[in-house]
Amino acid sequence: MTRVNRFILLVGVTLVAGFGCGSEDPSRGQCPSVQAPVGGTPDFGADESLYISMDRIKAALDQDLRFVFIDARPGGDFQMGHIPGSISLPFFDAELCASLLPKDVLYVAYCACPHAESGIVAKAINAAGGNAKILDEGYIAWKQAGYPVTSP
Repeated sequence: MTRVNRFILLVGVTLVAGFGCGSEDPSRGQCPSVQAPVGGTPDFGADESLYISMDRIKAALDQDLRFVFIDARPGGDFQMGHIPGSISLPFFDAELCASLLPKDVLYVAYCACPHAESGIVAKAINAAGGNAKILDEGYIAWKQAGYPVTSP
């Protein structure tokens, strides 16, 4: 087996294994599973803004407040590094999976752009009756600020 064929096989197995939804049938369990975290929910203010600064989100994280990060980037980007505790929900699977997420959780979506992919995910969750915000500066700024990220 050539090196290229092994790479294609690895990528294919990774996609089938369930990074992101990737399936027309959500009952197959490929949408991310979320359990409501323990703790108080952060109060990001009464301004109802969709965009929350990374400093406010980091402060809520440091206080062990209750929310779930969603990485809206494709699964390969998630594997290369993400905010610890994040779930992978690629933007292209957002409409398929958003209605399956628990409604009693605050979600903070992020991407590298920093608003395009995370905006798709947050809007899909909110349209499905959930509560989602967007990490305003995005993943790259979060990482450059020295905030926690995983690495491969």
